[in-house]
Amino acid sequence: MAVFRKRADRIRGVAGSLESKVVLVADGTHGAGPGIVRVFAEAGAVVTVVGADSPKLDIQLGKLGSMPHQPTGVVSDTRTDTARHQLLDDVGKTIDILILNPGHGFGDGPLPGPQDAVALAATIAQQMQDRGHTGSIIFVTGIATEGEDAAAAAFLGAEMERMARKLTANAIRVNAVAPGHVAANRRGNPIASRVSPLGHVSVHPVEVGKVAWFLANDDLSSGITGSTLTIDRGASLLLPEW
Repeated sequence: MAVFRKRADRIRGVAGSLESKVVLVADGTHGAGPGIVRVFAEAGAVVTVVGADSPKLDIQLGKLGSMPHQPTGVVSDTRTDTARHQLLDDVGKTIDILILNPGHGFGDGPLPGPQDAVALAATIAQQMQDRGHTGSIIFVTGIATEGEDAAAAAFLGAEMERMARKLTANAIRVNAVAPGHVAANRRGNPIASRVSPLGHVSVHPVEVGKVAWFLANDDLSSGITGSTLTIDRGASLLLPEW
């Protein structure tokens, strides 16, 4: 069974839908990050990609090709309050949409973890509040039920809901995307052999990006906040470990 159509990374029917919106994707270099960046860049947004190191950023930005607004990259680990405020200075603009794609676990590895992602979300939410600016914050969580990944996903989900309740008065929407196994690369090559009702359990990075795009688009989801959209190709319907 074919899992992904040829040219699955091509975004159709979204150009201009987020024209000139300022989007920050942290981290945009691993997992679903490259797919998220591609979707928002092709939708006309002004995208800044945050990465932990310059080589990975250069590789990801080099793969994008021509875009309505060419994404830019900023190296930052977002682990300290100083680094988070420096990141905002580097972006230099009021952020309309923040997408948080943290590493697994709780930040002991090379990538910022869930706690760092929540701290960055709080910093940018405060910026939005201070300027009377509406916006959208989207967490990329997971659906594991065991181990460190499950603890991270539960933590992110709880913090997303807490933040959503807190920011409703400011018209700042906070939601989450919960992907299953994200495919190994932007071509959508599966990383797992198990099957789901919709094919292999692997989810294309661009599929995650499209769900994030839906949640960020006020024309489509202005009434949605505090919600998590699961994208696992139906695997959680059949696999008890998920």
